Amino acid sequence: GGKVGGTEVDQLLKTVKGMVGALFMVVDDLVPMLPPDFNVLALFQKAAEERINRKVSIFYSTHKDNLDVNELLSLLSWADNHKHVMERFGIYKLSPEFLSIERDLYLKYENKVSSLQMLFQGRIITNDIHHEISTLHGGAKVSSWPQDLMVCVESQLQIALSRLQGASVDK
Repeated sequence: GGKVGGTEVDQLLKTVKGMVGALFMVVDDLVPMLPPDFNVLALFQKAAEERINRKVSIFYSTHKDNLDVNELLSLLSWADNHKHVMERFGIYKLSPEFLSIERDLYLKYENKVSSLQMLFQGRIITNDIHHEISTLHGGAKVSSWPQDLMVCVESQLQIALSRLQGASVDK
């Protein structure tokens, strides 16, 4: 799949984060001014979750086969953070549709990263054939490709860990 266009993914994330921002305004500004029996928060929570799910679902169904690794990671990072943000509003169980999309994102991300790793591995091994192999004092042969491969694996893990820990929860 080709790149959807960072602007489309960014626009989706900006839109849904704006919806969450509106929910924060309701909690901070509107709820304290109204009697508790109005139950405004519950109404806004449900409406916000439904609108966000609809936006994400429509976007995902249209673009899911054309997302690149970075876009998948951006969406996964948002989904991870979104769960934590929604917990702040008392929503601990997200819709089955949201969870299904999140699962699918993880599978697509895993497949794309695995394919990239196989590509990197092939290139490293191919390039190693053309390079000189060192011989140690005891006669053992030394090649840099295992180290190069581990650097690729480590960099993919570091990228994922830095963006998928739920630590950078947005308001």
